[in-house]
Amino acid sequence: VSQRTAASKVRPKLRRWVRLLAPPPGTKRVPPTQQKVLDALTAFGGELPLTELLERADVAASPVNTLARNGSVAIETREVKRDPL
Repeated sequence: VSQRTAASKVRPKLRRWVRLLAPPPGTKRVPPTQQKVLDALTAFGGELPLTELLERADVAASPVNTLARNGSVAIETREVKRDPL
């Protein structure tokens, strides 16, 4: 009974992912920090967890957020599967 109660209180673990979208036609040049983000996404199959992307591209979150506002990338929240033991 106590396991059922404890299990019902466990919330899903969520992680933010960044996915590369098709660039719009006539895309202009982007600043170097944004280009690092695009290069990292391209090198790793077009999507990465946000924290891993920031680490690999060696940038802060701001360039990623700007790319999302411009429609170059999408930021999604996904549930992470957990192994209970």
